[in-house]
Amino acid sequence: KHAHLPCLAILGQFTQRYLKEHENKLPSTYKEQTEFKDKVSEMGNGENYMDAIHWASQCYLPPRIDREVQAVLKDEKALTIDAQSRDFWILVRGLNDFLANEGGGFLPCSTSIPDMTMDSKSYVALKAIYKTRAERDLKLIAGYVQKRLTSIGRAADSIASDLVERFVRNARSLKVVRTKSMAQEYENANADEYDELYMDMSAFEEKDDDEAEQPFKPLAVNWYWAFRAMEVFYDTEKRLPGDVDENVSGDVEKL
Repeated sequence: KHAHLPCLAILGQFTQRYLKEHENKLPSTYKEQTEFKDKVSEMGNGENYMDAIHWASQCYLPPRIDREVQAVLKDEKALTIDAQSRDFWILVRGLNDFLANEGGGFLPCSTSIPDMTMDSKSYVALKAIYKTRAERDLKLIAGYVQKRLTSIGRAADSIASDLVERFVRNARSLKVVRTKSMAQEYENANADEYDELYMDMSAFEEKDDDEAEQPFKPLAVNWYWAFRAMEVFYDTEKRLPGDVDENVSGDVEKL
């Protein structure tokens, strides 16, 4: 009878009823949360109801944001922007504004629907709901970005709309990696750090005596030095190594 209903509809209706019966409060204690899931499990036994039990905790748990994304959101450069701030940090500031207001602590809606049981008609309808919400969230964040740009004396449209859209679409994958400058690497080289980079943990793995010897797999640090050597080669030779076949062996020695 209700096999066509996606679990989100089941949970939405149940949560509304629960709020009315509990003074508009979601379950907060372990006991209350267990009872909430038990009530959901009593509603039916189809696959969509199994999905509802699986996703029930999303109805009462606080928003969860990946640790790396949280680090970006809390970065000082995202909290305090000025005319010298890079576009990325202004976008993060706009995202923070959204989270603090309409987002209610949640990241902008994605157009990707979680894997759940439903019929094709319900899928199309739910996809449309997700799309509408995602477009709304994008518009709100773009508005906050424009306000922030204006506040620091920049044109409201100085960050391209397609960049804002790409940023919002990938909001769940934000990460900032800070590395040393080339000058710092040359002037403040730390041999201990390099030793750690050369550690190949796979060498400590137990191997079968009959296992064939595997070809050498370069570590990231090996590739790093290879590219650095290539830069020096290019500066000296004014060409890339191995540009023609007869140069390969001599270029390998130079590298």
